[in-house]
Amino acid sequence: MTDSARQQSSFVAVPKEYVTSPIFAAKPTTQSRTVYLSDGTRYTIGGNLLDTGKQAPALDIRHLRLLLVLLFFRQKDFPPPAKITFSMNDACHQYASSQGGRYSRDLMRLFEDLKNSCFEIQRAGDKDFFIYPILKDFRIRGKYQRRKPKSEKMQKELHLEYAELHEDFIPILMEAVHFDLETFKKFTSPIAQAIYIFIPSRSPQRKQENPFSIDLKTLLREIGAAVPAAKWERKKLFTQNKNSILSQLNGAPTRTGILKARIEETATKEDYQILFWEDTVPTKPSPPSLKSQKTGVFGEIWLRGGGSKEEFRHKISSQTTLTKHELGLIAQSRIRLDGNKKAFILAKSLIGRNSFLSCLTKTNRKNSVPNTTIKGQTSRFIYFLKEEIMKTPKG
Repeated sequence: MTDSARQQSSFVAVPKEYVTSPIFAAKPTTQSRTVYLSDGTRYTIGGNLLDTGKQAPALDIRHLRLLLVLLFFRQKDFPPPAKITFSMNDACHQYASSQGGRYSRDLMRLFEDLKNSCFEIQRAGDKDFFIYPILKDFRIRGKYQRRKPKSEKMQKELHLEYAELHEDFIPILMEAVHFDLETFKKFTSPIAQAIYIFIPSRSPQRKQENPFSIDLKTLLREIGAAVPAAKWERKKLFTQNKNSILSQLNGAPTRTGILKARIEETATKEDYQILFWEDTVPTKPSPPSLKSQKTGVFGEIWLRGGGSKEEFRHKISSQTTLTKHELGLIAQSRIRLDGNKKAFILAKSLIGRNSFLSCLTKTNRKNSVPNTTIKGQTSRFIYFLKEEIMKTPKG
């Protein structure tokens, strides 16, 4: 992918739950962290999830920012590769509009955390859970050189060769939404960033007459930030300075309009609360890469393969479900169904039952995937579904 192509859009396809829930804390922490989503799903981040005896930190808003940068650089060729190549200068520029320096050292530590820290996810009502990290590997090379011709001191320069997504993380991208990286980077406060991650998902369709309200103590706890003891201190945290947290949030563009916010005292006088709503004035164009956000990854491939949006809608209008036989084959093949079931049903609607079963069969054959970066049964199955969608006759 050329630099000009990469700069065409600041929208990044990112797992939906990452940008609609406070999974990434507002402040760094060396301990594990547990978050419950609105549907009862439990996320545990960091700690000793793999019983290795090593404690990994919970991921915070800095790690999400780096992940957004990684996904921004991820090539959009079919199939999208797990191994992402870009320079450290490019990473620093996208992360902080910097050309390196201290940010390159900071990013090294964040890359290490993305490799070593895992998520443990348990859906509501399920006894089972699954664990995955975001990165499988990354490679750094370096060299010593003199910054000045006559200087005797040698300085170390670090260069990033690649970052490789873990095969268990790639299926998580099936449930993706588009998120505006450039808007996110404009927030200078980690607290503002953490709030912006999930508050717009609570405030759509809310007007000034019926805003979404949350008291400051609860909000700070939700995003994993320190909670000042006194209510006046909590209010000051949001309102101090010319570029305050409140001013950063108020007027920020969302997918459906403009986020508005104001602070007022609660009815009990025990705390202050923020009221959030949206002005329905679209401020951003639709993401150019996907012609319809609701189509998802499979829909994008359908459109890229020459299919029309009308035919796509007709195909998916007849969606039923997965049969017991198909569910059995998926289980026998060790393909993760959790979080992927809707996408599998959509794929089946596009390619038909026979082709769907053929993809299951090919998943279990050795050496059936030409791209060696596609590993893991779930990733292999998704690869074949994408391939089948691409070549399915259109029109």
